Amino acid sequence: MIADALLGEGVYRSCLGGLDVWAVPRPGSRQKAAVLYIDYGSVDLHLRSRSGQIQTTPAGTAHFLEHRLFAKFYGDITEQISRLGGDVNASTSFTSNIFSLTCIEHFADHLALLFELALDLHVLPDGVAQEREIIDHELQISCDDPEWVGFLRGLEGLYQNGLLAWDMAGTRESIEQIDEGTLTRCHEVFYRPEYMGLYLCGDFDVEATYAAVESTLLKYSRSRSTWDRVERPVVLPTPHPLRALALPVSRPYTLLFFGDDKAGRSDRDLLLRELALELALDIALGPASDFFVAHYEDGLIDGDAFGAEVYAEPTFCFCTVGGYTQHRERLCE
Repeated sequence: MIADALLGEGVYRSCLGGLDVWAVPRPGSRQKAAVLYIDYGSVDLHLRSRSGQIQTTPAGTAHFLEHRLFAKFYGDITEQISRLGGDVNASTSFTSNIFSLTCIEHFADHLALLFELALDLHVLPDGVAQEREIIDHELQISCDDPEWVGFLRGLEGLYQNGLLAWDMAGTRESIEQIDEGTLTRCHEVFYRPEYMGLYLCGDFDVEATYAAVESTLLKYSRSRSTWDRVERPVVLPTPHPLRALALPVSRPYTLLFFGDDKAGRSDRDLLLRELALELALDIALGPASDFFVAHYEDGLIDGDAFGAEVYAEPTFCFCTVGGYTQHRERLCE
């Protein structure tokens, strides 16, 4: 256990069947939370066989798989979790699938369902076809979102046509190529304990919870796939000039991108870099900064619609600054 005297709590870390688990017990806390992290995201398109053969999977596969995992032979697993009083969400990023769960009671039962959600894949042709329609609709809607379109166009300018510049959900063409075999193979490769992490917080018995997790993992143990992941390369920015796109929106949106040409940090160095960038941006541009106060008053920026974000991973790092403004040139200056 790592004790924090300032916070008055401790963090327990263990490795259970290859799965890294972090637990923060908080006696008296009403709500319990669990986050299951899978080290598999939209940039992980390449697989390597034992013989060295490389296979490229369609763009959007990680997001597609995250969606399909909710479908079980008895229906949507969300309904099972809701009946117990819990709530579950999922998301896909460049480098991860994340499943988050909150509940008040029946924590062990909820954890069992969380692992069932992630590790028990049921793929049927009809379900895949139905999912294509849902994601295709999502892609069409996102084309009208200035914030998302601006984000993707900015990444194109920063990283050209690299994987970071692709929509995490894929394209209308790429999702047509995703089938049962693709989903099954990627699930076998990436949804393994050694590529996963579990984070727990709330009022629970640590040892009893660990025992329940170990027992559940044994239920889903399987032989190793003949395919494995291809390690992600470090991606450095190759920025191009400003890009503009006309959209039928009432308020113009401007987003500036700043790439870190020293990407490639990991562990503590990466965390310190991320915190330093976040602190610097908050001091310079945050709601309490002179810049924010002055330019909110003169109408350059639009309050809550202006901000900065840091995206820091071992293989890439960049920052964004911007928001809705009628004065793009002034903001860029």
